[in-house]
Amino acid sequence: MAISGADATTIAGFLKAHDGITAGADDTATVAKWIRSRWGGTGTDAQVIALYGESRADTNLVQWAINIRSHGDGRA
Repeated sequence: MAISGADATTIAGFLKAHDGITAGADDTATVAKWIRSRWGGTGTDAQVIALYGESRADTNLVQWAINIRSHGDGRA
């Protein structure tokens, strides 16, 4: 299961502003770029996000997006 478009947008905005990730073609590309820069991964952006989500129990990314929306800093 991959993260929702809304969560990808939230995380991508945070990464662009705080984590030194330059924007991808869209928010999904930006999130995939961040995943690749830390954990690797091959395939399309959607495949990279889905595989990362599966390996990390997707709720980690969902929770991260919730934390960003709640606190603005990405931390719990």
